[in-house]
Amino acid sequence: MSSLVYQNQDKAIDFINELSKVYRYVLDNKNTELASLQEELDFLEHYIYLLKIRFGDRILFNEAV
Repeated sequence: MSSLVYQNQDKAIDFINELSKVYRYVLDNKNTELASLQEELDFLEHYIYLLKIRFGDRILFNEAV
């Protein structure tokens, strides 16, 4: 993340915002046994964003329905 700040400040801000959403979800649901499918999908969307920033074109995701 620190290197991203030097390379692209706008992308670093987006990364930090997405990371905070992922972390917030983990903290809010650490004692919850069940979560709604929509909550899980939202979490996954934020987490995938972080992975795409980190790995770029070296990671692919397939959203199968």
